Amino acid sequence: MITDASGPQGSSGIDTSVCEDDARETIDAFLTLFGTRSPSLQQIWAPMGFVWDQIGVDNRIPDLENLSDFYSHPVWLLNGLFIEQDEQSLKNRDAFATWVQSVEPGRVADFGGGYGTLARAISDRCSETRVEVVDPYPRPEALRASAGYHNLAFAEKLDGEYGLIIATDVFEHVTDPVGLADEVGRHIPVGGRFLTAYHFAPSIKCHLSSDLPFQAVMGPGDGEARLREGGSRELWQGLPQDVDAAAAREGPQGRAAVTPPSSGEDTAAGGNAGLSG
Repeated sequence: MITDASGPQGSSGIDTSVCEDDARETIDAFLTLFGTRSPSLQQIWAPMGFVWDQIGVDNRIPDLENLSDFYSHPVWLLNGLFIEQDEQSLKNRDAFATWVQSVEPGRVADFGGGYGTLARAISDRCSETRVEVVDPYPRPEALRASAGYHNLAFAEKLDGEYGLIIATDVFEHVTDPVGLADEVGRHIPVGGRFLTAYHFAPSIKCHLSSDLPFQAVMGPGDGEARLREGGSRELWQGLPQDVDAAAAREGPQGRAAVTPPSSGEDTAAGGNAGLSG
């Protein structure tokens, strides 16, 4: 039996009517197991671990083909739909979008943006900004949800320069975060910004074991990387727990670092800044 619990704006939880038939069947099965259409973050994490094991991904030495199968699975659509009705997730993305509006970038990439919740929020506030969800596994449901936004598009990879690149909870999902950081940094001009939240902790199996030491190197959570004159990168770390002050810091408050995003999915509330993944 599935019970309904009121979510934001009086919603009755996750609505699977927007899903393709194959995904709807899978997601409804998980919701039946949860016993609610308004699951907790921990309940969302559980099927991610199940699918990870079902596909046979090795956390220590992940096979790229298996990783592709995992991030193409409907469980990530479930994650995106969770974000659409979870109060904390929506609050965090609203804070990010409000900050983006304050800096008025001409072009924004939401790298690994998945279902596009954050990108749509930015598009609403920044009608003159070109917004791109950069994700190699876009679901048809995500494309439909974004179809009415004239300044929003999906792209398989970064192309050219961006005044702002955002990556929420992506670094911990890739096999080479530092290499990807270097690759992404090539798309940010001097004076551009890189806003990121990450969670290098073994909360779920798709946080790769090889990445966990970055928790000590990069700090516990969140920050804004901004390219300065000469191309140096500095990381502003330690954004507030509620992410409401996710604005650019005027001076460095953390250690120097290079921060990468990745393919994957726009992830749920949790982690150090109320984001997760």
